[in-house]
Amino acid sequence: MLSTTSIVVAIIAIVFGSLFTPLNLNNTFISQQSIHIPHVFAKKILLVTAHPDDEAMFFAPTITALTSRPKSDGISLFHVCLSTGDADGLGATRKEELQKSLDLLGLGKRNRWILDNPKLKDNITASWDPEIVASAISSYVRGLRIDTILTFDDSGVSQHPNHVSIPAGAQLLIENLSRTAAPGTSVPRLYSLVTSSLPTKYISLLAVPLAKVDIYSFNFFQKWEELILQAVTHYFPDLLTPPEGAPKRYPKHPEASIRPVFVSGFPQFLQATTAMTTHESQMVWFRWLYILFSRYMWVNIWTPVII
Repeated sequence: MLSTTSIVVAIIAIVFGSLFTPLNLNNTFISQQSIHIPHVFAKKILLVTAHPDDEAMFFAPTITALTSRPKSDGISLFHVCLSTGDADGLGATRKEELQKSLDLLGLGKRNRWILDNPKLKDNITASWDPEIVASAISSYVRGLRIDTILTFDDSGVSQHPNHVSIPAGAQLLIENLSRTAAPGTSVPRLYSLVTSSLPTKYISLLAVPLAKVDIYSFNFFQKWEELILQAVTHYFPDLLTPPEGAPKRYPKHPEASIRPVFVSGFPQFLQATTAMTTHESQMVWFRWLYILFSRYMWVNIWTPVII
């Protein structure tokens, strides 16, 4: 019978063993509305944040995963930060810190912009007008032909009103584009970063093995589903055959209904930590606690926003 010490050692070994390699699921943001429409995936992605340091605090697992992909994949990541973070009069300093952070995260200089709009000022007590947000990112979405927008969800991870304002503005932009788009023209899809509940928001290293267990479990059951479908197709070929004259059907992509997940390994965590420390003006004592305990330094989970 295993002793308590053996069990504890085994758990510690599993936790630390899971930290060394990244693991992603649906990392090209594949979606498919129905079997009558082919699946789509991200080629030009725009990440929209509110302040300098958001990119390292909340989105580093996604940024490091996407910027490390080979160029042959044809996926480009762009970033727009909607303010200089000038709440304390440090806008110029924070702009420089953001540039250093994005250098370390691997995002090219031509793929990033920081705005200084007087109507989008860093303010922890005020929301931004969704119409102003939509207008601010519209030229980038149109000019770059963005097909996928990434940003905060309606809770903004930290409930910061500036964070919460961005998804509302992004939704408004997509609604406007949908109304004016030519027939057959696609509009960008919107994905939001899932805000975790408080008990799971600060579980530190445990976020990694838990996320990986979820991914491995999903992959396991997905394989079983594929085997069952193959057996049904083999023994009952007429069961899944569409009737004569039915609309064209496309194979359902195996990841089309899966929320994208990005799990960093230890090298990516160090990369994110180094990027975070370039924001020297923000590195008060509790930022170090955030780096040590926040799941967002390790794991990003995205969900599509239905518009």
